[in-house]
Amino acid sequence: MRNQPTPDHIPRTGDCYAKCVRYISDRRRDEAYPLLLVHGRPILQREPYCEYGHAWIEYDDPDDGQRMVIDPQAGSMDEPVIMPAILYYGVGSIRWQDTVVYTYVDTCAALIKTGHFGPWEGPDAEDFKPGRRYERMDKLPPVNPEQRLHEIMQQQKEGA
Repeated sequence: MRNQPTPDHIPRTGDCYAKCVRYISDRRRDEAYPLLLVHGRPILQREPYCEYGHAWIEYDDPDDGQRMVIDPQAGSMDEPVIMPAILYYGVGSIRWQDTVVYTYVDTCAALIKTGHFGPWEGPDAEDFKPGRRYERMDKLPPVNPEQRLHEIMQQQKEGA
């Protein structure tokens, strides 16, 4: 049942999307390492044990390079849950292939384009297209953020 829309009795969007965007926006200049916004589909750890749309933040620990997860929804904005990604993905039965990762610039572009905090892609998004393959941003070649933002703004201008 992977990649199916969240059942109607589970809220489609909580405030995890907004909390994560606010978290990386508030801290993007304070961090010595880039924070990545991630949208994915963990399995609810209580009844009805179904997949649901969720957002969290990932970064590579500057000391040991280990991928870490920050989840402001599971904790609080001041004291979010922080744990190794391998543990987070294991507990939530999350498949990394089913995640969509956004850099700060791509997050800003998606906010501008849609006018909401997410989800922007995948089965919980309004414009989901089944069969479309979503790539993890960190598996793609590096992008110059200023150049990417300029390209996105140009596309928005041309599309208007």
